[in-house]
Amino acid sequence: MHGGRVYEYVEQRGGAVDEIVDFSANLHPLGPPLSVLCALQKALPLVRHYPDARHLRVKEVLAKRYGVWPENLVCGNGASEVLALLLHTLAPKRTWVMEPAFHEYEAIARRAGAQIEHVSMMSGIRFELPLQKIAESAHAGDCVILNTPHNPSGMHVRKADVSDMVHRLVSRNVDVLIDESFLDFLEDESSESWMLESTANTHLHTIRSATKVFAIPGLRFGFAVLHADVACKIEGDRDGWSVNALAQEAAIAAYQDQEWMPKTIQWLVQQKAFIRSSWGLDPRIHVYPFAVNFFLVKFANPAVCRFVQNELQKNGFFVRNCDSFQALYASHIRIAIRTEEENRALWGAYLKAMDAYYSESSLLQK
Repeated sequence: MHGGRVYEYVEQRGGAVDEIVDFSANLHPLGPPLSVLCALQKALPLVRHYPDARHLRVKEVLAKRYGVWPENLVCGNGASEVLALLLHTLAPKRTWVMEPAFHEYEAIARRAGAQIEHVSMMSGIRFELPLQKIAESAHAGDCVILNTPHNPSGMHVRKADVSDMVHRLVSRNVDVLIDESFLDFLEDESSESWMLESTANTHLHTIRSATKVFAIPGLRFGFAVLHADVACKIEGDRDGWSVNALAQEAAIAAYQDQEWMPKTIQWLVQQKAFIRSSWGLDPRIHVYPFAVNFFLVKFANPAVCRFVQNELQKNGFFVRNCDSFQALYASHIRIAIRTEEENRALWGAYLKAMDAYYSESSLLQK
């Protein structure tokens, strides 16, 4: 299961795609940036040629932006392909997945031949990283996937809080793969990234995605920052043409846009404040601490969660039920943060649904 299945939502509800307000996918609601759309229009004639399999220009842009070297970069058709390329090259004996987690971690690791070790992050109604537990059992040749900011909770684990444990693992030749797909949404993103450390350590790897922050899931672009030796191994045994010409041009424009990230942070700061003052103060639900562009809600039971979700869908609002995540269940929904107008409309529809549910429950009890 995955969010953003707008064509399936249309089949369920009827109507047209533009009538769907998709809160199920954690995409930037203001995107794509105008610079990206202009670059795509200009680049359309490039579809008559094969794309650059070396990804030279986009690597130069990424290297300049993040202070690394082009030889430290591997580009892919979304972060999922980059993850697959990396795990295929590392060929870990076991891959440790902290649940709940993006399902592709397990699926890709299995295809790479790894045994999967699941470790729960749930501690009551809190999320906690079980790195200490993993460190006690992981051995050389294993891989640990650390996703921060975390999907689906929205929680960010500060780099300083896990640095000792990460370095303990890599010093024992355990590969640590850090998925930073949502890190762009943090105000202090640059100081929280592991990219620079990844260039200097053959067992530390960082993955990034352009999909979420630039709202280009239909193009697919992601990249990894790696030690040059690891990147060289990957590039020597992959399909370079998987990153199409338009995706490369879109990424070149996006990562050179100087206005997009300040605009993003301004929007998100305002909307996070609204979410915390509305959803966060409703005593009938639990909103987990979140730092980025989505949040996780726990309802009293699966019945109220399903009722609310169905009522929202009737009004064209689609959220992400989390029953397919390990360690979560049908009482949880994940909600993306969208524009102010859309966020307020969803909040109003949610309140009506909750009032309807509890009114019906009261009548049935009588």
